[in-house]
Amino acid sequence: IVFADEIDRYPTSAGTEGDPLYLARQRTATFWNRKIIMASTPTIEGMSRIWTEFEKSDQRYFHIPCPECDEKHVLKWPNIIYSNDDPTTARIACPSCGALYGDSEKLKALQHGEWIATAESRGVAGFHISALYSPWQTLGDVVEEWLRKKDDPETLKTFINLQLGECYQDRSGESVKSEVLAKRREAWDAIPEDVVLMTAGVDCQDDRLEATLVGWTATEQARVIGHYQ
Repeated sequence: IVFADEIDRYPTSAGTEGDPLYLARQRTATFWNRKIIMASTPTIEGMSRIWTEFEKSDQRYFHIPCPECDEKHVLKWPNIIYSNDDPTTARIACPSCGALYGDSEKLKALQHGEWIATAESRGVAGFHISALYSPWQTLGDVVEEWLRKKDDPETLKTFINLQLGECYQDRSGESVKSEVLAKRREAWDAIPEDVVLMTAGVDCQDDRLEATLVGWTATEQARVIGHYQ
């Protein structure tokens, strides 16, 4: 049995030997009844090892029944309702019937919940859970955390990772609207007639960008259109 905890904080290499998770798996290769368990708080979107592993699994979420309509649902942050920035007003809104219910009803519902897979089974069971299910935290506690951390990107990151169990997506960089980019289109001359797709490879230097534009035919032959800097 191999239990790897907080794998998002593992180094990319165990010294000079390579990926520590791959090494751990290899240590179990001779055991027919091996079991490998990986757990972690997710970190940054696109970089989180545990989220990558979770997406390879059958992605099970804990569904609990609504006290009103009995439809089972996953506790998600958008379904947490509160008024006037007051954590004591926090309630869960059922996504099926819209009924609102609080902590006591949630605790009862948890006793009748079940893990439901949301992806095709690939021989790996994956489980996701958040602080919204915790019997040791009230809904108000989670909302209070949100109100204290939502305005600072660094503290917001910890809320999303630790409370919601989700990856943080960094939105601090600049973005370009598609319609603005589309207006900057230019016509290209002298492109071979058999080119059906264009790609550009860009090399970033300290003082310049160098780009090579390549055209591709339907038979995957490359046509170098030009080099620019």
